[in-house]
Amino acid sequence: NPVTERILAEFGSDIKNLNSDYLINKKKLASIVFSDEVKRKKLESIVHPAVEQTLFTIFSSSQLEKVIFVLVPLLFECNLEGHYHEVWCMKCDKNVQLSRLQSRGFSIEDAEKRISSQIPQDKKESLSDFVIDNSAQIENTKSQIDERLKNRFN
Repeated sequence: NPVTERILAEFGSDIKNLNSDYLINKKKLASIVFSDEVKRKKLESIVHPAVEQTLFTIFSSSQLEKVIFVLVPLLFECNLEGHYHEVWCMKCDKNVQLSRLQSRGFSIEDAEKRISSQIPQDKKESLSDFVIDNSAQIENTKSQIDERLKNRFN
């Protein structure tokens, strides 16, 4: 994969995952890029164009369904919101967000670095067409999505 090769060339073999199907140890790479904004921007300059090209290929396909959801964590930070017909923002309480990141193996310090690398939540909400509160149980989130789809497409 050319993207993986470019990432390994840029960040070194220390981030290689030798005992996994994944070639890059994402936690090691994250600890590097969330501690150094220049390195994070470098990673984004490698990954984002490849992702955009893949999405363009999918969107150009004649076999599309009526609705396609695309999860773009840095949508506003990378000025990509203009590529989409409608932007939904998933929000949750910061304590919930920190807890969820910790349950995925991130230290509180690493979780806070990830959050602080993004634009503030209230700004994301104001730039979005629709906001879903994802602080509670998944059933609550699903019902908000269902309601939006009903209102949007009926």
